[in-house]
Amino acid sequence: MRLFNTLVAATLGLTLTATSGFAVAEYPERPIRVIIPFSPGGGTDITARQFMVWLEPALGTNLVIDNRPGAGGTLGAEIASQLEPDGYNLFIASASFATAPAMYTRLNYDPEKDFDPVYLLARQPHLLVVPTSLAVTDFRSLQAYIRERPGKLNYASAGNGSSIHLSSELLKKAAGLDILHVPYRGSGPAIIDTAAGRVQMLFGTMPSLIPQVRNEKLKAIAVSSEQRAPAVPEVPTLMESGLDGFTYYAWYGLFAPDGTPKSVLKRINNELAEISRIPGNRKILEDQGLEAWVGSSEQFDRFVEEETARWKRVVVEAGIPKLK
Repeated sequence: MRLFNTLVAATLGLTLTATSGFAVAEYPERPIRVIIPFSPGGGTDITARQFMVWLEPALGTNLVIDNRPGAGGTLGAEIASQLEPDGYNLFIASASFATAPAMYTRLNYDPEKDFDPVYLLARQPHLLVVPTSLAVTDFRSLQAYIRERPGKLNYASAGNGSSIHLSSELLKKAAGLDILHVPYRGSGPAIIDTAAGRVQMLFGTMPSLIPQVRNEKLKAIAVSSEQRAPAVPEVPTLMESGLDGFTYYAWYGLFAPDGTPKSVLKRINNELAEISRIPGNRKILEDQGLEAWVGSSEQFDRFVEEETARWKRVVVEAGIPKLK
């Protein structure tokens, strides 16, 4: 993934790009398409839609959400990688964007070469939930319940190779849980089946799970942050629950097809940074279990590179089989 060159124009609104042929002062002139590689109702979708609601008035145009679930987020990424880099196509990625190169033997796109990073929207710990009907009250009782039924229970994920899948496998290994993986086409269907008791565990994103916990459709067992999450302060961390040193954070970020005018990406980055600084917006994110972030596209680029290298190590060390 190439790093952004430093923009030297003193006035962003008057910058003219060679590739686009329009002044950024005129951008955008029509609606912008935003690809989300997961189904509606999941953490990526919920977080993306919240930021798009804030970004629309800032840019002065409509942002059209296009959900393209499948293959752990890689299908949507492949579609986004082939779109015109004209500033009117954007892509929302989750942590699975960084895990895909470690998990798949072959991708029909190059995460490093086919995308430009724009902005890291937010990060969040995962929440461990079970059906309200399951006879467990905390993580230790869940461990005991699973160990009494080795290989007979299931956990849900948003798909093979998704961040929910890999984080759950990390949790399985750390806690010594013999529980089978059931992949779904996105978080939404996984949540529905967990709430219905068709699967017994889900280690997923907080924006999608907190409403279900508050509506008593799911039972929260533990959170994967260092400290208890302000959104669910009554829920203990996994470290408090006996899993020493175990933490995990998912993240959501905005990308564009490689070659999108840098001045346009800078405009979007600036708008999102201003949005993320607003105390009321930060509170809304916090209530959903999210931590706001403010930074440059270059910083986000380095973050993704570090995450990608980290997951390559994790997959090898954990012995997680690759997908075709």
